[in-house]
Amino acid sequence: MECIIRMFSEDKRRAAKVFYIEGNVGVGKTQCASSICKMLREKDVKPLLIEENVAEFASSCGALKGHLKREAQLRNVTAGEWDVVLVERHPTTTLEVFDESAETRELYDALHEMSGFLKNPENTIYIKNSPRACRDRARVRRRQGECDFDETLFEAWHGKLENMMTKRIALGGKVFIFDAFGGDAHQLSASIISCMGY
Repeated sequence: MECIIRMFSEDKRRAAKVFYIEGNVGVGKTQCASSICKMLREKDVKPLLIEENVAEFASSCGALKGHLKREAQLRNVTAGEWDVVLVERHPTTTLEVFDESAETRELYDALHEMSGFLKNPENTIYIKNSPRACRDRARVRRRQGECDFDETLFEAWHGKLENMMTKRIALGGKVFIFDAFGGDAHQLSASIISCMGY
């Protein structure tokens, strides 16, 4: 527990602008974020992408472990080393969208009391697509466990994501919303970079 407290208290960052990338399963967050990083490098902007490990989300414990790893990476970003940091999924996404169990919430809340773990993100890039397009893409890419999800799950997650974005805005965060309208999310990269200020 002591090492977790130390990890959260040593925050070296704050020169880099941080954006959390959100969206439904299969929307194309990683592909889009990679495309954004490539385009930013072409503009002499130094981006860092902190990706989620999808395999970790098979259990509540794995999801928390993944969030802690990404948060540790984020907090170890040294001032001047990166201009922009893109992080896939904020910890609140697990609670609000994918795992609403009381036990998981208690654990996340305990970490938040020590560290501000669940603090509302300043900047969120929300990539949208229809639940059906997300389901179809998930089936094509064939990641473990995703092929069995039916469309009603994608619809439920979509609704919860929409509600979560409304909450983030109400709490003072900026949410940049981009809709792929059935196309590939990486085609949105130029528009996203423009909204990021580059």
